[in-house]
Amino acid sequence: MDPVGKGGEDFKLVATRYFEYIKSIYTTYKKIGEAKNEQERTKAADEMMNTIGGQEAVMANLQAAQTKFAADNHFTISSQ
Repeated sequence: MDPVGKGGEDFKLVATRYFEYIKSIYTTYKKIGEAKNEQERTKAADEMMNTIGGQEAVMANLQAAQTKFAADNHFTISSQ
């Protein structure tokens, strides 16, 4: 599906990265659950902590992209 609106391609890229980030959290969570021993579980838990540590930057990028896309296309984003 082709993006629409001014800056649509950039917004699509950032949104896709956001969903990849969310998927990586679930993938790591699955690794924790499927770990065969405590060492694997600890390794996966450390990976989860590193992934979650990047959440603030991921959210800031997404929000900045939303704001720019909205401004470029003359609509507002509700903060509800």
